[in-house]
Amino acid sequence: MAWSRTWLALLVVTAVFLRWSPHYGPGLLVLPVVTTGAALLVALTQRRRARRGVHGIRAERLTADPVGPILLTALTIAVGAAGIGFVIAAP
Repeated sequence: MAWSRTWLALLVVTAVFLRWSPHYGPGLLVLPVVTTGAALLVALTQRRRARRGVHGIRAERLTADPVGPILLTALTIAVGAAGIGFVIAAP
């Protein structure tokens, strides 16, 4: 369920960036493409993660997979930095 909120939040961020595009120009359109791609990736891999978690709980051998949260953290930092950069360099 948390990953569903994650990809929905990424789509909201995409909408915000699209709203900013008339003010900041076409260079900003890279950010909605990145956030939409990340949202799709999260949505498409969500079932596999949930299934693996269920099997791990049943087998009593659940190990944490840090790749998803680390990539999401990196994306959040990069998109935040880019957003700050666009606001500072506003025309």
